[in-house]
Amino acid sequence: MPTDSDDPFYSHDAYLLTSRAPGIPLSRYQDMLSDRDGAEFVAQMQEYLTQIRAIPKAVSLEHAIRQYFGRILQRPLHLRLKSRRAFRGRGSFQPGPAKPGYPDDPSRRGHKAVFTHADLNSRNILADRIIRPDGTGGWTVTGIVDWENSGYYPEYWDYTKAFFEGFRHFMHEIFKPFGNFLKEFEIDKRGWEEGDYI
Repeated sequence: MPTDSDDPFYSHDAYLLTSRAPGIPLSRYQDMLSDRDGAEFVAQMQEYLTQIRAIPKAVSLEHAIRQYFGRILQRPLHLRLKSRRAFRGRGSFQPGPAKPGYPDDPSRRGHKAVFTHADLNSRNILADRIIRPDGTGGWTVTGIVDWENSGYYPEYWDYTKAFFEGFRHFMHEIFKPFGNFLKEFEIDKRGWEEGDYI
């Protein structure tokens, strides 16, 4: 994959390795989960997200918020962005120009950019049935798929994006260790209601 990056850590050769993970999408069974299943699912997702968010940024160091391979974020790559600009530093992550009814809210400023799936929803989380040591049945997360939009985004991005995609099961619990992003959610929700991301 050719690049135009001057970053010395950027490889001019890229390879894609694909494999098949066992399991079925969470969207097919999430309503069948018991309280115990749900608690175990939340714990597993917290562990995986902790690992994902710790992936260091080694490309396009001059830009805080970029796709994984260093490409600038573009609207076709992510429907919630109306701007083709690069985002530098820890400033505000405002998609498109601020509007009178949808201001550049302070709650969107000062966030760290962390590695993010960017499309975390119940269709992209796979799980499979297991038998626990006590003989009871349960579920275990076997994979998270569809990483094409992954990259370094503000730390609240997976949380609010999941709600935008309709994935509300467990999200408040999953993200508790990472911070309280309710203000960011309310700002994004206001934008959705005004059709700002459509």
